[in-house]
Formats: sequence, C-alpha cells, structure tokens
Amino acid sequence: MGTRYSPLKEITADNVQNLQVAWIAQTGNIREGLMETPLVIDGVVYSIGAMNRVQALDAANGKEIWHYYPRLDEVVNEIFLTAIARGVAFGDGRVFFGTLDGRGIALDAKTGKELWSVQIVPTRKCGGCNFTSAPVYADNVVVFGQTGGDIAQQGKIFGLDPATGKIVWAFGKGRYKELGRRFSQIWRRRRLADGSVRSEDEDRVLRHGQPRP
Repeated sequence: MGTRYSPLKEITADNVQNLQVAWIAQTGNIREGLMETPLVIDGVVYSIGAMNRVQALDAANGKEIWHYYPRLDEVVNEIFLTAIARGVAFGDGRVFFGTLDGRGIALDAKTGKELWSVQIVPTRKCGGCNFTSAPVYADNVVVFGQTGGDIAQQGKIFGLDPATGKIVWAFGKGRYKELGRRFSQIWRRRRLADGSVRSEDEDRVLRHGQPRP
C-alpha cells in the first residue's frame, strides 16, 4: 500500500556518496532480520522490529524515547510467518500496527502507552493468518490487510476506528478452512513439475514466484 515516492530533494545522485552513519540503534531482537520502513514524524523515528517490538527514537541521536514489547500468543511459534514486521502507521497522535497473533494495536505516540488491542483475525483457527505489513491510516480509519498469499488464504481487509479499535468494515468473504481446502485441491490436481499451475482449459500455464503455497 503506497508508492514509496518522496518529494524530498536533499539527497540526490550527486551527493548520495557523502552520506555517513550518524547513529545506530539496537532493536534487541533481529530474528529473521529487520524488514520495516520506519516513519519519521516531528523529529521522532517510529520503528518496529522482530516480534512486533516497537520503539520511538530521537531522530537526532538515536536515543530511545520509549519502547513497547507486546506479549504475543504462543501460536506465533507455530506458524509460517514468524517474527516478521514491516512497519507501523501514524495518525492523530497514535501509532498503529498489526501483530503476529492477529491483533491490531494502537499506542500513544508520545508515551508508548497501549490505547487499545483488538483481536481481528483468529490466527490459530485460520492456519496462521496474521498481520506483517504496516496498516494504513486514512480518512479517520485504520486499514489492516492480513497475510494471504504465502499461506494460500484469502487476504481479508479490515477498517478499524482509530479511537477505539472497533471494526467498522471488512472486505473479503468466505471461511478460512474452506478457501484453503479448495486451493489445495486445485494445486494438487493441476501443478506441474516446475511449480507452474495449468489452467482449466489446459491451454495456458500460469507461472509464479512461489512453487509452493
């Protein structure tokens, strides 16, 4: 979600070679590495690392202002997408992020205090669906998109009230188990040796980057 385009012009092709390390901050957990794009707002860096560990850092020197380490359900040790966190969202003085155990959480941007925590998807019952990507804050709604493609599930999308965490709308219908079972049957029946999937009319072969759902 987003184009990653920035209108900033201080760093250019002519001066990028002059960049130097200003400071380094440790997240305390680097399981599976860091995959996020941090946010910088009013001189504060909002960062999320492995196992949903969120930090607010002084952008000038990297010193920690606050941190929030959620207590995750044990299911996170049993699922495919373990430890991965790709970013947070910011809006109206709050920091929002989705968790590996299927929750949405809002923090006070100044203090790091938890404002609400809501179970959005049933991670244990749905075969590991959870949240690894950053949510999006727009028009007074926080939008969360669950994991889907890597675990052969329908990627559902949820809109939450940023003040309360109440789910105000959801996009995507169907039961998790039924969707997963149907996809698995098609995969076993039509997959080829190289991981491609043959179409219904047998005339086309669909190639993709993941030879295993």
